[in-house]
Amino acid sequence: MSSTTQRHPAGRVFGAPLVIWAHSFCRSTLATYLEVRRQYPGEVRIVVCGRPDPELRAKAGFRTSEFDLSDFEAFNPSPTKACEMLKAWPGAIHMFCAYHGSPIFETLLETAIELGLSYFVAAEAPQNMEQNPARRVMKAAYIPTLLRYKVRHYIAGSRFLLCYSGTAMDRLAQVGWPEDKVEPFGYYPPSIMSAVPELTQNALAPAKTGLDDGRVRFLLTGVHDMHKSPRTLVEAASLLVMEGLGARFHCTIAGAGRQTDTMKAHAAAGGLPVTFAGFVPLVALVNLHRNADVFVGTGLSEPWGIRINDAMHLGCPAIVSDGMGAVALVKDSGAGWIYRAGSSRDLAAKMKALIEKPADINAARQALANSLAFNPATKASELVSILARRFVP
Repeated sequence: MSSTTQRHPAGRVFGAPLVIWAHSFCRSTLATYLEVRRQYPGEVRIVVCGRPDPELRAKAGFRTSEFDLSDFEAFNPSPTKACEMLKAWPGAIHMFCAYHGSPIFETLLETAIELGLSYFVAAEAPQNMEQNPARRVMKAAYIPTLLRYKVRHYIAGSRFLLCYSGTAMDRLAQVGWPEDKVEPFGYYPPSIMSAVPELTQNALAPAKTGLDDGRVRFLLTGVHDMHKSPRTLVEAASLLVMEGLGARFHCTIAGAGRQTDTMKAHAAAGGLPVTFAGFVPLVALVNLHRNADVFVGTGLSEPWGIRINDAMHLGCPAIVSDGMGAVALVKDSGAGWIYRAGSSRDLAAKMKALIEKPADINAARQALANSLAFNPATKASELVSILARRFVP
């Protein structure tokens, strides 16, 4: 490892070797970590505590070949092996990308504390996304009590938390993170265009330049589960139809899940301008975005919502629920609109405003075209700046 910082206390200054203990083989974070390696002034090692799953990634349309596997120190080490590696790098700053719910990370943290190593945590805010009502109540009680007690010494020993849920202080405070230890961050993957080699220009739908048939086209994608609440969009569409706007908009809902059948029945009964596309291949998903005017993120309570990044990468502005961490993208870019989580009436009001003034959609598209804030390189630079501020001689 680099000797440029040996005159300083081990692992406690900017420029000391950095070890990133990644939680899983996730393209949404690995691209940022590799950019950190390029920008950080000291040596950077990346250990992936899960394993690449080419079959799972292929089902989603991605390719393991997006990454050079030799860039990573190890994959899926046992807790014993991981601790051996941790002990071999005593002078490093350690970035642990989980701190509860993972035996290997709990073992690493216990060892780091025992050895007095310098570390920080990068993780989401605690989230209650249980579907079962009884388990949901139990988890609501568990987070601010038993979980808070369990992680108290991990928090005390951590220099700070890099929060992948953006600004989520209410949920972080539940488990004991003090505000001065929180650095809001988020997920900033590369565009899904980079994951699809066959996406040549000939395979792409024409870029949007205006409304089709005078209608505003809204798009929603993802799993149709309670915490993502896609039915909020169907309910909003119903309200717009009751206002006589049914001929001026159309909604496409891709994906499937527990709420799908209920939504289809609601749309059919009301004669709503809603199409259900099911799960589609990645090339078709890209074209759905290119055919849409506005993306809709309806998460009731989500740590982030990477589908918002995907939409904005593809030039599609978004209406985003304030229950999603990715609402930060709208605030930072000005390329979207925010509505109250779970309120179909508020969502319908935002949709109606765009139906009646589509020039606002074009203005948001232009804001996206001018934005540089959504790529791994930019966020890596932000992380390096955080490290420079948090780890000083």
